[in-house]
Amino acid sequence: MQFVKGRFSFEAKRQLGWKLEVWQQSYYEVQILDLRQFRTRVNYIEMNPVKAGRCEAVDEFPWSSARRESEVDSIPEWLLLRG
Repeated sequence: MQFVKGRFSFEAKRQLGWKLEVWQQSYYEVQILDLRQFRTRVNYIEMNPVKAGRCEAVDEFPWSSARRESEVDSIPEWLLLRG
């Protein structure tokens, strides 16, 4: 993860002229065990631009999976079975 974050941050700053940090300081993983946890995490991710003040609603952020025209992977079958 360190290499992915580091390279992306370096390139975003170089190519787009970003001055601020792209990523938060630390990294941790969360294991998703059921559909409720999956939906909770998706909601958390989609709310990040709203909490950061980049938009007022989740579907207004251009790169959000909450946008109607965006395509995301379907919910894994094994999560649906654990629902």
